[in-house]
Amino acid sequence: LETLAADVAADVASRAQVPATYNPSKWGEVLAFLRTSGEVTPEEEKGLAGVFGFLSPGAHRPVGIPEDQMTRLGRSFALNMCWFLLQNRIARCSS
Repeated sequence: LETLAADVAADVASRAQVPATYNPSKWGEVLAFLRTSGEVTPEEEKGLAGVFGFLSPGAHRPVGIPEDQMTRLGRSFALNMCWFLLQNRIARCSS
């Protein structure tokens, strides 16, 4: 998710008329750039940040849910957010 978001940001930056000023190795800066460039809405940015936080080690404590189920849920979240980023970029490039 982090790598794909950075790649999308790099693509957006390469097409921009004004040079982008963000650090591609910092998740928060990548998300902020995607939002300020109009690639994602503030709500979508929050969704990406939330899923990333959910996936981060130690960020969640599964209460009553087996670890394998939490892993499956995290993978599903990540895959769906990757799909969103790709589809969103494709739609914006073709319009």
